[in-house]
Amino acid sequence: MINKDEVLLWLGHKNHEVPPQIDALIESCIARCEATAKPRSVYRIFELRRVENGVLLESANLTLKGEDIVRHLENSSECAVFAATLGGEVDRLIQAAELTGMTEALILDACANQLIEQYCDQVEGRIADEARTRGRGITHRFSPGYGDFPLEIQPRILETLDAAKKTGLTCTGEFLMIPRKSVTAAVGLI
Repeated sequence: MINKDEVLLWLGHKNHEVPPQIDALIESCIARCEATAKPRSVYRIFELRRVENGVLLESANLTLKGEDIVRHLENSSECAVFAATLGGEVDRLIQAAELTGMTEALILDACANQLIEQYCDQVEGRIADEARTRGRGITHRFSPGYGDFPLEIQPRILETLDAAKKTGLTCTGEFLMIPRKSVTAAVGLI
């Protein structure tokens, strides 16, 4: 369930009254976004090894580069990597709204932002559950584009997870994900 207060934060709302017509539009957008989204995800857990430029996901032969991801995973011997998406249907919903009213499109975009964050929390929860079965905890998620963790890793993450086949998630030549409301991230097992 999309949290309306969080949607208002995405919209830059600052504790003032929301006009009734905008409030009704937000409620409508929340309902349509929830009804349209088809969340899908995939994750895998890999053994880690520190290497000169980052951390190597051993069985994937994939190096996560950057000082920030190294620090994020410094107490981890394993790492879960995941990809999550709301599906292309949400992109089409937002694009259709852009043709008829930018206010509605902006609200739908904020709803989708909130929904993908909530869905990533659920995926992270599944990873935490698996980590607990191993007697471990987890770090929070850390995504390409945070700090010096480069976006250029996106295609390799998606390839490693077989995300196109399992979730429909792909990447452009500019390292942007399609569908747009999608996330990849690394979660350390500690």
